[in-house]
Amino acid sequence: MLRAASRNLGDFPEVDDALVLAATEERWPQDGDVFNRLRRRSLDQIAPLNEQQVLLFTLAELVAKVAHKAAGVRPPFDYDSGWRIGPVTHRLMSATDGA
Repeated sequence: MLRAASRNLGDFPEVDDALVLAATEERWPQDGDVFNRLRRRSLDQIAPLNEQQVLLFTLAELVAKVAHKAAGVRPPFDYDSGWRIGPVTHRLMSATDGA
């Protein structure tokens, strides 16, 4: 879902890192670094993200949180991170007209 959403919303190395993280189990313990880079970029007021890009970054952050939980790293992120992926993806698809 993240890969499909990222195709038309701009080139963001932070989102690419989340995609690599999700696909590579050995990298799951690095999720904190990926999450922090995503969060810093999403909060950057110098180059703010548009509405669709904010949702993209929210989805990427959730992917990093799920990798964190799967890796068993402490402290755990929000218990409901995985459950939030579907609703955020739906919002993103609605905001982009399914593009």
